[in-house]
Amino acid sequence: MKIQSPLFSLLVLTLLASGCAAQKAPPGTPEPPVKVTQAEAPFESMEWVSTGADALDYLLVFLDSKFEVKVGHVGSQSVDHTVKIEDEALVKKLKSLFERKTKVETDSKKKDSKIIFTDKDGKCVTVESPIIKDESLAGLFEELNQLIRTSTEKKLNPADVATIKTLMWETEGGGDLKYTIDAPASEESALEIKVLQKNFKPRTETLKIEEQELSEKIKKLMKGEIAVEGEPDQQPAEGENMKLYGSWSSVTLTDSTGAQKKLNSPSISDEGAKDLFQEIRKLIESQIKD
Repeated sequence: MKIQSPLFSLLVLTLLASGCAAQKAPPGTPEPPVKVTQAEAPFESMEWVSTGADALDYLLVFLDSKFEVKVGHVGSQSVDHTVKIEDEALVKKLKSLFERKTKVETDSKKKDSKIIFTDKDGKCVTVESPIIKDESLAGLFEELNQLIRTSTEKKLNPADVATIKTLMWETEGGGDLKYTIDAPASEESALEIKVLQKNFKPRTETLKIEEQELSEKIKKLMKGEIAVEGEPDQQPAEGENMKLYGSWSSVTLTDSTGAQKKLNSPSISDEGAKDLFQEIRKLIESQIKD
């Protein structure tokens, strides 16, 4: 997990220097599963690791009476996000957990997660498939994990910026061009441009975007990290003359819900990506000569 703040850097060094590794049994010696946290020194940190479709990886630290979470992974996506726990009821529950007043047991029916607690002396306690049976704290991990997921997803997908599923560009008149780009299936998937029309001729070419910097810019745009600006599309008033010469462009953005937004004279103000649409056109023209 990538840790940037001095607090977390110090914590990681503490964990690495601790006796966690030394506590492991010699090779060939079976380790009995830890089922219950024991009443010893209070914990200072808790690392949660889960796998599968709901994979989650984070480090929860208790310092100066405050809890802070450093998120490393959500699902298959690597993230760098910090969540401060401010809900008083949840803080109270976590304090009980970190002071070892609450038992954490292993759920024998599951094999999808584990917790690594570390106390101030660097000693570790690992609990596989953790569960709390105490009625007053039952569901604590679910509540904490949901808060972390919600906070992280809001950062990755701000409410005012929709995640784009499909982008369709169209230039009419001089420089006639029409193409679409679909959001990649995953971070590792290659982006493709489907050219539908060029120089007033229908096209069927599909071009892979090999250039890494261009690919990253488009992926950021599709994730809503780069905003596209323009004039909202409006139908011409009755009797209004249509454009008979020149060049005019539009972009239609379709989000994950199927909602569409068409913008005329689209542009990007982001300094690092303001020439993105020109770069895409340049790529198409270099690959399709006629």
